Amino acid sequence: MRLLLLLLLLLLLLLLLLLYRYICVCRSHDMRQRCTITATLITILIIYIVTIASQLSRFIESTYEPVVVQSRVTPEESILTCRQQFADWVGNYVSL
Repeated sequence: MRLLLLLLLLLLLLLLLLLYRYICVCRSHDMRQRCTITATLITILIIYIVTIASQLSRFIESTYEPVVVQSRVTPEESILTCRQQFADWVGNYVSL
């Protein structure tokens, strides 16, 4: 599902790029009216908001717990590391 959404977003970005190029090449007299600095900044802001919103679930879908493991370089030494696990609520929506 996530891959399909990513592909759709990439397709949308490609279509927007093609539209921009069409305006630049075929309708250059419209370019000065449509593609201003303000419009560009608003577009960049919208892209940042959509990007952050699409990745918000990544911040809360995992939990980390400390784990002590034996060093592979020096066997008598222990190393404190962490292990990533999916949060409990993820199992309700995704079969793992």
